[in-house]
Amino acid sequence: MKKLLIVGASSFIGANLAMRLRKHYQVYGTFHHHRPQLDQVPLIRFNINRKSDTAKLCKFVKPDVILYCVEVVRNHGTGENEESNHFLNSECACLFAQNLTPSTRMIFFSTAEVFSGAEGNYDESFAPEPVTGLGQSKLIGERFLRNYPSCTTVRLGSVFGIGSFHQQGTLSTLLKRLRKNEKFDVAAHESRSFVPIESVTRITQSIIEDSAPESVVHIGGNEALSYYQFAEKVADTFGYSMKGVSAAQPPPSPNHREGAPRNFSLNSDAAMEKYGITFPSISEGLKDIRTQLSLGQQ
Repeated sequence: MKKLLIVGASSFIGANLAMRLRKHYQVYGTFHHHRPQLDQVPLIRFNINRKSDTAKLCKFVKPDVILYCVEVVRNHGTGENEESNHFLNSECACLFAQNLTPSTRMIFFSTAEVFSGAEGNYDESFAPEPVTGLGQSKLIGERFLRNYPSCTTVRLGSVFGIGSFHQQGTLSTLLKRLRKNEKFDVAAHESRSFVPIESVTRITQSIIEDSAPESVVHIGGNEALSYYQFAEKVADTFGYSMKGVSAAQPPPSPNHREGAPRNFSLNSDAAMEKYGITFPSISEGLKDIRTQLSLGQQ
């Protein structure tokens, strides 16, 4: 049985991957502040800011595959969290790559924000041109990891599913606020590819089992929606009102003219064709989650 090390198992994506992949692999996970509730997953407290501990961790676990799922942070062009973004999204990922053995592979989870958002429907052949701090820091990591043939970069759209207490994710947050009839704003100026975590898991497992994976893989849904449009689908699926929800205006940014819509949607045709996987529609994915919640499976 292959051994996986999920770096960032307390993140929304990391925790969900751990829960699903533990059925097929021996999964280890790291956390820093918040220990996730993950049965059958040995968890290791790891201070990602202590660079010397990376080599010790890799030698201790001896993983066949490292999944780098450290949570990413957006700064909306303000410079906030810029230093943290650079370290988490590029420098620290590079430290793990430097500790790979000849038999170890690494999957680096990146973001659609490595693109400018000017066109949308980006496939793997498009040249990255980030305009956000998050995209810029992730692209630095991607470019460094190109020096390691055993590393695969997975660019993600907006992943939805039910999260944990500390990492609730977009869907859990929306459901909580809609249920309470809160008044809140949701971004309406950017389009994204929304994809259920189950689809991300299936593609990730296919990459793990692939003896010759592509160097870059896109995982995004079949529909490009704004967060506001996604909230409408959530409200419709779960029977909530959108009365208190407003469409938010774009934040000021020196890198993009104010008011201009952006489209960060990803084209996942190559991954779906290679691995024989079809992504459900957003409505289908939400209905599946509603059913799982009603049955107490989440």
